[in-house]
Amino acid sequence: MKVRQALNDAVNKKAIIQSILFGLGTVLESPTTPFLFGYTKIQPGGWPFNPVKAKALLAEAGLPNGFSVNFFSPTGRYIQDYQVAQGVAAQLANIGIRATISTTDWPTYVQTLVTPLQRTPLQMFVLGWATQYLDADGQLFGQFYSGQWPPKGLMSSFYKDPKVDELLLAGQTTPDPKKRLAIYKEAQELIWNDAPWIFLWSQDFYMVTSSHLEGVTVTPNEKWAALYATWK
Repeated sequence: MKVRQALNDAVNKKAIIQSILFGLGTVLESPTTPFLFGYTKIQPGGWPFNPVKAKALLAEAGLPNGFSVNFFSPTGRYIQDYQVAQGVAAQLANIGIRATISTTDWPTYVQTLVTPLQRTPLQMFVLGWATQYLDADGQLFGQFYSGQWPPKGLMSSFYKDPKVDELLLAGQTTPDPKKRLAIYKEAQELIWNDAPWIFLWSQDFYMVTSSHLEGVTVTPNEKWAALYATWK
């Protein structure tokens, strides 16, 4: 866990958003986003950029300086994805981790993501997640419930915490909204501290239409609908 926390400390998310992502992102302050029911802000401003602390954590974990890791990134799937991977790799180098980046076409990339633990080549990788519905379950269950390990799902970090599993199942079966909020708050706190991801940002999503078009609806999960669109 110390190594994963160190990786979060090592990456300056705000700097990458401004210098590489054209400002098109908001630093994550939780494993979910504010658009979802069940969201709780865990750490205002996101995981702090602290390379000194990151180096100390790596030393405590016994990780040698110059440790090498493979780093997979798509090209063209997300805004500046390969360039973002290069920026992350450069910042990891500052704490003594050598991340060697490789890329491939998206179908091959997805196939790699769903390779079981025993055969996976993944050590680090870039992945975005857009839930199908505006509820924390869509984000948390898909990426942090251990039953979603490949090939059953896309939880390619192979994260597992029995308490988190228990909470996420409870969130699916508890009808009371207030109780669900409390369940997801606890789950998010545990996940954030465990740091199975380098928590980066929520990518901004823009929809451009003609000024003559009305009735196009947009939801903050990459979905839009023109069923009731009209031309004026």
